[in-house]
Amino acid sequence: MEALVNEKVRQNLPVEVRHTTFQQAMEEGALAFFGEKYGEQVRLVEINTVTPRFSLELCGGTHCHRTGDVGAFVIVDETSVAAGIRRIEALTGRGAIEFVRRTLDDLDALAARLGTSREGLGQRLQALLEEQDALRRRIRDLERSLAAGPSAERLVEQAQQVDGVRLVTARIDVPSIDALRYVGDAMRQRLGSGVAVLGAVIEGRPSFLTVVTQDLTERLHAGELVRRVAAVAGGGGGGRPDLGQGGGKDAGKLDEALSQAVAIVREMLAPSGRGP
Repeated sequence: MEALVNEKVRQNLPVEVRHTTFQQAMEEGALAFFGEKYGEQVRLVEINTVTPRFSLELCGGTHCHRTGDVGAFVIVDETSVAAGIRRIEALTGRGAIEFVRRTLDDLDALAARLGTSREGLGQRLQALLEEQDALRRRIRDLERSLAAGPSAERLVEQAQQVDGVRLVTARIDVPSIDALRYVGDAMRQRLGSGVAVLGAVIEGRPSFLTVVTQDLTERLHAGELVRRVAAVAGGGGGGRPDLGQGGGKDAGKLDEALSQAVAIVREMLAPSGRGP
C-alpha cells in the first residue's frame, strides 16, 4: 500500500473536490466507508478525473489539489479496529522525511554499537541470537553437571531416618529453578529409596523442591509435602506424587521451613496424615 500511494504521489495526479447527493455519488461508484452516517449532501473527492480514474470516495478531510502535494507517504503503525478492518497511521511531507531520517540515524547508531554496518544488522543480530542460544545450552549443561556432582552425593550421605524412610533436607545454593530441578533429579538417582526436601533462595524469594522415589508415592505425595513446607515461608506449591515444587514470600523463613520437613513427613507417614 505504501509503495502504491507513493507511486501516485510521484505521478502528481489532479484531485477534484465537488459536492453532490449521496445517491448520485453511489451511482458514480464512489466508496463510502461509514455506511449510513452520511447526510443527503456529501463531499466527493476524485483523484485523476481522466481515464483511468484512480480513486473516487466520500471524504471530508482531503485538501490537496494534486497528489504531489503530499510529498511523501510513510506508514508508521497498523492496528485492528474491528473484525476484518485494519487501521493504518502514516506521516506525509516533512514529517515523513524526518521520520525516515530519525529511523536511519537510530539504525546507524545501533550498527555502530554492534560493530557492523546498517546493511549488516540482520546478519549480526542472527549471529548474536545463535550465540545466546549456545550460551544458554552451555549454562544448562553446566548446571546439570554441577547438580550431578559430589554435592548431591554428600547430601544423600546426610540423610536421616524418619519412621523407616530416608529423608534428605538441605538448603542449597543454585542460580535458577532449573538448577534446583537438576539437583532434585540427581538426588532421585542417588537415593534409591527415600525423600528429598530442597530449598534455595532464587532472585530473593524462597523456592522449594520435593522428591519422592517411586516406591514411596503410595505413602507420601511430593506435591502435598512441598505445599506444607512452603506454607511455613508464607507460600504454597503442588505437583505430582513423585515431584513437587513451590515457593514462599519470606526468604528469611527458608531454614525454618526446611526444619519443619521432618515433622511434616512424619505426620504424612501416619495412617491418617497423607495428603492427596
